[in-house]
Amino acid sequence: MCTSIATVGEKFYFGRNLDLEYSFGDGVVIMPRNFPLRLRCGELLRRHFAIIGMAKIELGYPLFAEGMNEFGVCIAGLNFAGNARYAHHTENGKTGIAPFELIPYLLSTCQRLDEIKDTLERIRVVDVPFSEDIGNSPLHWHIADKNGSITLEITSDGMKVYDNPHGVLTNNPTFPFHRDNLSLYLNLENVATKENLPFEAEIYGGGLMAHGLPGDYSSPSRFVKAAWLMRHHSKGTDTEAEELFSILSAVAPPKGAVINSDGQEHFTRYSCIMSGEDGVYYYRTFDNSRLRAVKMKKESLDDEALLLFRDAEASDVKLLSQPKIL
Repeated sequence: MCTSIATVGEKFYFGRNLDLEYSFGDGVVIMPRNFPLRLRCGELLRRHFAIIGMAKIELGYPLFAEGMNEFGVCIAGLNFAGNARYAHHTENGKTGIAPFELIPYLLSTCQRLDEIKDTLERIRVVDVPFSEDIGNSPLHWHIADKNGSITLEITSDGMKVYDNPHGVLTNNPTFPFHRDNLSLYLNLENVATKENLPFEAEIYGGGLMAHGLPGDYSSPSRFVKAAWLMRHHSKGTDTEAEELFSILSAVAPPKGAVINSDGQEHFTRYSCIMSGEDGVYYYRTFDNSRLRAVKMKKESLDDEALLLFRDAEASDVKLLSQPKIL
C-alpha cells in the first residue's frame, strides 16, 4: 500500500507515502553525477545526472523507492502485486533494464518527462533480480515533472504508459480502473451554497457536500480521496509543500488500521515531498513527525561516492555515512 501525488507548474512538487509492514533499512541518498552506475545489461554509466531519494544501499548500490533528479523529474515505485509481469528476456533492438534499475536509469539519463516517454519505447523491463536474496518487487510507477504525470505499468498485456492528469497513483487494480472509478465521484464538492445545500443540512456542519468520499484505506479509496483533495487544494502558495503533506496524511493508514494476512501491522513508514524547483527532499517518518530536509543543490554533485543521510535536520543537514563503491 502506497500513495503518490504530483502537482503541475513551475512550483512543482512530488510526494508519496510508503506504507509497509517493515523497515527496509532506508535513508535519504544522493547519487552524484560520477557514481559509476553499472547496469545488468552490461552498460556502465560513468557520468550521468544526480539523483536524490529514499533508498537502501545494498552492496554499494542504491535501491531507490522513489527519487528526483537535478532537473526536477520524479519517479516513485508503488506495490502492484498480482498484476506486475516483467519480461523473461530482452527484445531485439531494446535495452534490457531490471526493475530495480528503472528509477536510477531513467532519472540519470532524462531531463524531462517527454524524454522518459521516448526512452520507455526503447527499453524492456526484464525480470532480473538484484541478487539471490533480493528478488524484484511487483511494482508500477508514477513518473512526473512540472509539465505532467504518467503511470507506467507492465502486465501480462505488456508495457502500458498512461497519461495521468490526476497526478495520483496508489496500488491495485490497474490505472484504467482507478481512472474510470473516479468518475463515480464527480458530484462531490468542497463548497456548500444555498442552491445546492438545504438550510436544514447545516446542522451537520461543514463538508457535507463531500459526503460519500471514501474514508477506508483500500487502494481505490485512497486514489479517489487523494485525487479529490488534489483537485481542491490551493496551488502555488508558499506553504504548498505543507498542504501536500496534509493530503498524504489524509490517506495514510495509522498503526492498527490495516493488519495483513500474517497478522502484521501495515502503516505509513514515511511521507516525503520533493521540490522539483529547489531540489529539496522533505520527509517525515512514523518515529519522528518533525519535518526534515536534504538539499541536493548544497552538496557536491560531481563526486563519485554515494551520500547517505539519516535523521537530517531541516536547517543543518549532515552527512553521516559515505559507503564504499564496489
